[in-house]
Amino acid sequence: MILTTIFSHLAVLALLPYITALAVSGSNSLPYAVTPWTFKGEIDGSIAAYQTLHPEFNLTAYFEAPNIAHLPSLSPRNKANILCCADAGNELANPHLNWTPANPWEIDSGAQYLQTIDLCHTGPRQCNRISCSYKAAIFLCNDNDYDISPKCAYIASYALDLFNSCRYVKDTILGVCGQEFDTDNYNVVVRAAKC
Repeated sequence: MILTTIFSHLAVLALLPYITALAVSGSNSLPYAVTPWTFKGEIDGSIAAYQTLHPEFNLTAYFEAPNIAHLPSLSPRNKANILCCADAGNELANPHLNWTPANPWEIDSGAQYLQTIDLCHTGPRQCNRISCSYKAAIFLCNDNDYDISPKCAYIASYALDLFNSCRYVKDTILGVCGQEFDTDNYNVVVRAAKC
């Protein structure tokens, strides 16, 4: 499991030399400031930097004689609840979510895109726009005091939950807008935003 985690992080660093999400501004505010989603470096440099910080780390030893006895137990990840924007008009509608709805089909497309990426990293008490096209955005918001890096495919499942639960028609316009929470203290938002 440690190897999987280490290689997942290193793979992101190697495959995504430099990705930056754009900040969002305006009246459709999120719970936290939107911060850049940035990865820099190459895998060799990342391994060297990690070994400098953790001299006891020996990548070769993990391949030759893996020791899984020290692996921490993981608590299960659980989806908690869904809130749809006020205009949804269903039992999940929250009158306090007055975000502008996005095109549901673009949210679906964004979720499909996220399934092709390994990890979605977000710093403490921050929101990152992890997908955006044609003014349809998916945000990952971290309510923790530490960084998180959930699997993007798992985060995509939240966007699809919102796609299925919070879609509505108002004045002949199809829209989707909402927020889904996880018991691991983060949430996913889908709504309109500048891309």
